[in-house]
Amino acid sequence: MTSPGVAPRRELVLASTSRYRKMLLDRLSLPFLTAAPGTDETALPGEAPAATAFRLAEAKARSVAGAYPDALVIGSDQVADCDGRPIGKPGTHERAVAQLTELSGQTVIFHTGLCLLDTASGQCQTALVDVQSTFRFLAPEEIESYLRSERPYDCAGSARIEGLGITLVEKLEGEDPSALIGDYGAAWLFGQHAYGRPDGGDPASLEGIRLDDVKRYYTEQIGGDRLLIAVVGDIDKTALQRKLETALGGWRKAAGVLPSVAAPAPIQGRRVLLVDKPGATQAYFWLGSVGASRTDPARTAQSVVNTLLGGRFTSMLNTELRVKSGLSYGASSSFTRFAQPGAFSIESYTETGKTGAALDLALATLDRLHSDGVEAAALASGKSYLLGQFPTTLETNGQLAARLTDLLLYNLGPDDVDGYATRIAAVDAATAKATIAAAFPQTANLAIVLIGDATQIRDVAAKYGPLTEMKLVDPSFRPAPQSR
Repeated sequence: MTSPGVAPRRELVLASTSRYRKMLLDRLSLPFLTAAPGTDETALPGEAPAATAFRLAEAKARSVAGAYPDALVIGSDQVADCDGRPIGKPGTHERAVAQLTELSGQTVIFHTGLCLLDTASGQCQTALVDVQSTFRFLAPEEIESYLRSERPYDCAGSARIEGLGITLVEKLEGEDPSALIGDYGAAWLFGQHAYGRPDGGDPASLEGIRLDDVKRYYTEQIGGDRLLIAVVGDIDKTALQRKLETALGGWRKAAGVLPSVAAPAPIQGRRVLLVDKPGATQAYFWLGSVGASRTDPARTAQSVVNTLLGGRFTSMLNTELRVKSGLSYGASSSFTRFAQPGAFSIESYTETGKTGAALDLALATLDRLHSDGVEAAALASGKSYLLGQFPTTLETNGQLAARLTDLLLYNLGPDDVDGYATRIAAVDAATAKATIAAAFPQTANLAIVLIGDATQIRDVAAKYGPLTEMKLVDPSFRPAPQSR
C-alpha cells in the first residue's frame, strides 16, 4: 500500500554476483535483485589501484542499467594496494599462499569503490572508502590453516576480513563514519558499562593487550563447558556425535567465573558528542537510548513497531528523510539485543549544511510515533512484511544452525521460532501503543552522536544538549575523562 505523497518502492539491484556483497546487503533486510555486470576488471595502463576501484564500481552499475530502466543500481569494486601495486584475487590455492606470504608483515590499503545509479534520472552518486590493514607476520602453517578453512580465492589479497581473514590482521584503520558511528554511539550511551566497549576493541585498548593477557583469558573464560554446537544437514547423528566427542570431549572446563552483566541504567536527559572529521562534506548522526534485551517478552511487538518506524524502506523515518524531503539517502532504526537491554538507535546522514534540518526531522518523526501511534493499515502492513521476511532468515543450514545456538545461548525454547507467527498476529493497536510507550525513547532522553566537520556543525550540535567534542583520530571511541 502506498500512502498519498509517498513514491512507490523502486527495484534495488546489486550489480554483482559476489556472495560477500550479497551477504552485506542482506543485513539491511531490504528486497533486492542481483545482476551479473560482465565488466572487464582489468586495470588500465598506468591506473592507480584506487582509481581502478572507483572506475569499476560505476562501470558495473552502468553495465546492467539497460535491463532496469527504473531502478536504483549498486555497483562496487575492491582493489588491494600494497605500496602502489594492485593485489588481485588469487584464483588458486597456490597463488593465495604466495600472496599471503608476500603480504606477511606488510600494510595493505583496501580501496572500495561504490556507486549508486538512478537509472530513471541518470543521477549517479559515487564514493571511495579506504581501509588500511596491517598484516601480522604469518607462519606458513597459519597461512595453510586459514586457506583450508576459508578458501578465499575470490577475495582481493586472499583476505576475507569479514570472516577468518580478520585473524591475519594486526591492525585495521579506516575513517568511514557509517562503519564507526555505532561504536561511538554505544560508548557514548553506555559509558563504562560492558556494552560501551566494542568487542573488537579500539586502538587504545588493543595497544595494551599482551600475549599473557590472551592466554589468561583463554584459560579462565574458554572451555568445553561453555561450548554450544549446532549441526544442520544430511548427517548421521550417531557418527557425528562420536566424532564430536572424540574431538572435543576432553576439552577442559573454563577455570574462571563467567562474568555477569548488570542491566544498564536508562538515560535521563540529553547529551551530545561531536566527533570532528575535518573537511567532511556530510554529517552522520546517531540517536540512542537503552532499548530491550533478546528475551524481552515484548520483543515481537517491538519488532513490528520498529519496522514501521525505521526498519524498512517505506518506514516513517526513511519516508520523511529520504523520500519526501531528500535530506538523506537513508534513515533507519534498530534494536541491538543482548542478555541485558542493548541500544535502540536511529541513524542517518546528510549534507553538512542540512544537519540541523535532518536532525530536527528525525526527532519530529520519533515524537510523532509517540503522539499519533500507528494506523491500522500501517500495522497490518508491518506485520505482513515481517511474516514475509521471516522464512528467508531460516533458509540455509548455516542460518538454522545460528538460530539453534541463539536459542541455546539465551535459554529460549522452540516457541521463539514456532510461535513467531502467532505472536505477530497478536500485535494489535493496544499492544503497539503500549510498546511505543515502554520501549521507544522520548526525544528528551537521548544520547546523540554526530560525526562531521566540527567547524561547520558545532553550533548546530550544541542546540540539542550539553556538548562534548573529540576527534576521529583519537585512539578511543569515548572522549577522554577530562573533556566530559
